[in-house]
Amino acid sequence: MTRLLRALLTLLGLVPVVTGLLGVIGGVTFDPTDNASSHYFDSEYRFLNGVWICVGVALWWSLRRPGPRAAVTRFLLVAMVAGGLARAVSVVTLGWPSPVFTAALGVELLLIPALVAWHAKAYPIPASTA
Repeated sequence: MTRLLRALLTLLGLVPVVTGLLGVIGGVTFDPTDNASSHYFDSEYRFLNGVWICVGVALWWSLRRPGPRAAVTRFLLVAMVAGGLARAVSVVTLGWPSPVFTAALGVELLLIPALVAWHAKAYPIPASTA
């Protein structure tokens, strides 16, 4: 039964990976409904912000027990860097965004990697749990 669960979750993992890659590569013009409706973009924007809220709450949760949950903290921080890398694709394809998003890009690609390194020194993950 656990094999079936793992297989289903593995398949489910394809959805965000494939659609995420399509969104990063296709940018704002990517619309799986093929009609570029404002409903699609509003829905996608709200969905991603809901996920973003969960990332922040999960980060807070991981910090309540920083040693035992170090891997979770680090994963969430790396996810933020991945978002910055995707944002950098936008810079390459469309040019620099507004100052607010340029600052966000700096945080995602400069500050957060420094925090990951600092966190790794402060809370090493034992090899048996990595």
